[in-house]
Amino acid sequence: ISGGWNTNNNADRYWRDCAFMYSTLVQKYGYPKTNLYVLVADGTNPAVDYIKYDFVLDEEFYLSTPPDFDGDGTNDITGAASAANVSNAFLELQRRLTPQDQLLMFTIDHGAPSSDAGCGEWDVELCLWYEERLRDVELQALTTNIPCPILFVMGQCMSGGFSDDLNQSNRLIATAAEH
Repeated sequence: ISGGWNTNNNADRYWRDCAFMYSTLVQKYGYPKTNLYVLVADGTNPAVDYIKYDFVLDEEFYLSTPPDFDGDGTNDITGAASAANVSNAFLELQRRLTPQDQLLMFTIDHGAPSSDAGCGEWDVELCLWYEERLRDVELQALTTNIPCPILFVMGQCMSGGFSDDLNQSNRLIATAAEH
């Protein structure tokens, strides 16, 4: 999942990180593409959706996310990183996965303290596309009924705030930042 929030906050490095993870899973470890849900920015919409931060004067600054992550000429993006698509992906995983499976959830994006009133310092959220949010308690609810072990790898700011809510049986979380 790489939301980006909106065009002006969606860095090209988020796409590169997702493409690297995708290519590693498919090309190095042989995971079938049908086993991957890839939710990035505005999905396959050809509209401009990110800023190229390594801008060189003879290149464009605003670009559209390339849908091909592994260079084989086919679209690898499942959909936009919207709250509805994230929820639908996890509902599908709840139906599809068995206790013998394993799930890796990778996020790279912006993170923030929860915008809900009365939240504590460990209450955080992942920024999604369309300026939507995925709160830590929402992710906990979406993953509670998944019967297999889950490894959460979270690269967004404040990602450590997810660890208290995702501290369930058969769960492991690696974060890039504190709460």
